[in-house]
Amino acid sequence: MLMALTAHAGVETFDNTGLAGSWVASGSFTGQENVVWTYANARGTPTIYSNNPSITLRGGSAATKGWLLSGTITGGVEQLTATFKQVLSAKADYDVWVNDRLITNYTSSGGSGSVETVTFPVHDPVNRLPFTNEFLLMISNRLATSGPLAIDDLEWKPFELFVRLDRVGTNLLYVGGEYDTHAEVFSLDQPLAGEWIIEPDFAGTILGTETNLLTLIPVVADAGKTFTVTYRVTGTEDPDLTAETGCYLRVEEAPSARRINFEGVSFNYNTNAGEEVTLTNMPWLFFNVRTSGSTDKRIGATSARFRHSADSLPARMESLDTFDGVGAVILHAAYYGSNRVVKFDVQSRGKDEESWTTHGSFNVQDCEDITNSIFVVEIQRLGPTYIRLITTGNFNEIANVDDIFISEYDNLPPRVSWSGSTNVPVGWTSVVDFTLHNAAGVVREWEWTLEPPNPNAEFAVTPDDQLQLVFAPTATNEWGNYTASATARSGGEPLGSTSVVLRVVSPPSFTLAPVAANIVVPDVVDIWVTNVVLHAAGTNWTTAWLIEPPFVNTSSVSNKSRFRIAAGTVLADVGTHLVNALLTDKGSGVTVTNSVLLTVTAGGGGDITNEMYFITAFDPQGQVTVSGKVGRVFQVFAASNLPAGPAQTNWVWQGTPITNTADGDVVLPLPAPEGNMRFYGVIIRPAP
Repeated sequence: MLMALTAHAGVETFDNTGLAGSWVASGSFTGQENVVWTYANARGTPTIYSNNPSITLRGGSAATKGWLLSGTITGGVEQLTATFKQVLSAKADYDVWVNDRLITNYTSSGGSGSVETVTFPVHDPVNRLPFTNEFLLMISNRLATSGPLAIDDLEWKPFELFVRLDRVGTNLLYVGGEYDTHAEVFSLDQPLAGEWIIEPDFAGTILGTETNLLTLIPVVADAGKTFTVTYRVTGTEDPDLTAETGCYLRVEEAPSARRINFEGVSFNYNTNAGEEVTLTNMPWLFFNVRTSGSTDKRIGATSARFRHSADSLPARMESLDTFDGVGAVILHAAYYGSNRVVKFDVQSRGKDEESWTTHGSFNVQDCEDITNSIFVVEIQRLGPTYIRLITTGNFNEIANVDDIFISEYDNLPPRVSWSGSTNVPVGWTSVVDFTLHNAAGVVREWEWTLEPPNPNAEFAVTPDDQLQLVFAPTATNEWGNYTASATARSGGEPLGSTSVVLRVVSPPSFTLAPVAANIVVPDVVDIWVTNVVLHAAGTNWTTAWLIEPPFVNTSSVSNKSRFRIAAGTVLADVGTHLVNALLTDKGSGVTVTNSVLLTVTAGGGGDITNEMYFITAFDPQGQVTVSGKVGRVFQVFAASNLPAGPAQTNWVWQGTPITNTADGDVVLPLPAPEGNMRFYGVIIRPAP
């Protein structure tokens, strides 16, 4: 209750201004309530109503800015009413002041000559208290460019009753929390009754409705709603005496430590002890991570920037407290700046464990849109669990991360992923599969688009309710990028979506030209890549060589144009070898494979040089039979001195060399034994 002067209502009709049709730079007059009014840049025409005086305040420049100021008025004020007229085509823009406090602004809304009667409440906007005693009232042109304004029937209602809450605007409250608000009543000691009004119906606990202190405790049923909380006071002897005020209460589910964003926090890179930061009631340690509010790659106002300085200085984010079981980690990420290769591991460890377990990895190399670049790593771990996100590459590259969700055990949110090649070669049939995960048994509807459209691309739902895109371009005029998007819904609600950029290109072509496809030991292996044609007349390619089975000797040349084994072949290489060349067009990324079959035969023996075999028993038939091989020369000899060995100086006889031209036995004729012949032998040499 406030002590105030006797309430006195008043009205000013401007009948006594003495102003005519010319602008007056300054002046004053005494109004109907014996209030002295001072003005600047005013005149008496045009009037709002014919034959009814009013006052017009001037606009147009700072030097001619019009205003009207009252002398002291008693009894306080809680409401003002006035009739305004827009005089010219320029809108009138005027401020209303009480005791040097800006109460409100009036801006005309019509055209030239439009008239409005406006009523607005009055209280101190700074301390939200009423004006209960003496006051000064002023109306002033706010802008020098504002048009003139005519004023009539300016009425003030004296202070009688005012209500103030200690809450204003919209207040956020979480389920289970407590909301207290206090109503303060200012009056002239009239008998009053107060009541609280809450709309819509509040399901939670309501306390203090019979007092001016209200307590609200919301439950789950209140979540997602905005309530209007009003305190109304009415005179018990005068029902027309009433005042009320209110605020808004927004109820939400309590924030979960499992949902993490970086709004409202700020920290910089720290590669020493790291930065300990609490996010939604969970303490985290950040190492080589900073927050950023730049427009590059963020959701909301702030994201986290992970910098991989080196393998010994990765960026990492690890929880300092445990989660009670973890199902999956879902997050948004994108590269920072230009396209960068930043690799992450998602890890966990138990409360009593020292080492971290990696559950999955992802790479933000092709992720520019952080809002739509979503990564999901399934963990499925019971019990108290720490979580860590750590970079594994590349040197001095940066990625942004935002909106992280760590789900409960066995709570794996549905998600859509794609698989297949992003290159779609002309003349090939390429397939991209879109898969909805963690939604077994859920009836889903698929939506898809391909931009720009292509008549050779077709989406189809597979028998297991997944989505498949078959793309078979036929001509080079289809070259270019295509964005394939897929969304899975259930009952109209989205379950997950993804998109992928596909590139239609021409596949490379080439031929393999071996120097020889039939190789005789010890000949070399030598194969050339020829007739290479790349996408869009490109000139850069790589070739990977795969040989099954491999040769004994290693290659001396293995590059994009040639494969060669200069050391040649050996007997262990005898047989067939499939040489595969995998040529990749570096401009398009498309790889094609060609193969050639090489056959290696024993031939002249390679590493077989002057093999000797002794024959100590003489054949009565006068011949010796040996098992021959193609490309070898066999020669029989007789020696005189066995202990001295088969050196040619000990030969006393030698037969004619015989070259074997086909697989099979070779018959070598022998002479009749002589007295100085101690043994026979066979020497085997490679064919010349």
